[in-house]
Amino acid sequence: GDSALILTMFMVGLEVPPFLEMSAPGMCVLILFIIISDIGLLSILVAQLALAYEQLSAQNIGYAQMNRAFVCIEVESVLPLSTRRRLYQSLGFDTPLEFESGDEGPAGGIQRNEPASVQSEPHYHPDRIIRSTEPSTEMDPWPEEAHDHAQDLASKR
Repeated sequence: GDSALILTMFMVGLEVPPFLEMSAPGMCVLILFIIISDIGLLSILVAQLALAYEQLSAQNIGYAQMNRAFVCIEVESVLPLSTRRRLYQSLGFDTPLEFESGDEGPAGGIQRNEPASVQSEPHYHPDRIIRSTEPSTEMDPWPEEAHDHAQDLASKR
């Protein structure tokens, strides 16, 4: 019990052990304890620095995106109205987005396809919106195949 306290006090620098009275095995144990303690403390320091860097990096990405949006808005405010209209028309916000082949969605967006690797993620949930690509009216019955698919999704939860 006392030896651990004395070693810790020596490690912190509160007490200097009597080196002249120590035997060779005792000196080896002391040196080994110092080496292991230093490696452990350095490992903790490196882990804390890595975590702090990760958190600051995530914050800096957010600040960079906010700054980029601010610059875009400032540049846009300087453009003449006719140039802004041409720019918006060239982006195609009035064309509907295509969900699947023959299945058009709402207009007013920019479409990005997700990579296939997203479906292998553990938190991935398949799309719960069931779409029918054939023409229909409000009076048509709900397709049986889509109804079965909805029940399968509900039973998996």
